[in-house]
Amino acid sequence: MDRPSWVTGVNEWQTALRGELAQLPETLRQLREAAANIQVVSKRLADATAGLEQLTAMSTAMAEAQKRVDALASSLPIPRPGADADERVRRAMEDVRDALQGMARLNPLWPKPRQ
Repeated sequence: MDRPSWVTGVNEWQTALRGELAQLPETLRQLREAAANIQVVSKRLADATAGLEQLTAMSTAMAEAQKRVDALASSLPIPRPGADADERVRRAMEDVRDALQGMARLNPLWPKPRQ
């Protein structure tokens, strides 16, 4: 008895479908693994972004502190002869300025002063 041609096509389709279904558990395992990896990468990116935002805020605050120290140092009166206290304050301000500038030189992410 001859089979119609569409029956042969159904048999081929059924064989192909069984092959695909046999691979489905491995495909689903790989898909779950990829989703877990994406979650880990997303968390790491979020953590790195938060760290960069904190560093930016800290750098901005330190730059502002340096501006304030510079403004305060420049507003101090010029020491008079025999005014030892004025000179000590001026030297202390210079020390603070030098410390802030040293931090800026050592930190590659610190904003560079505008020339």
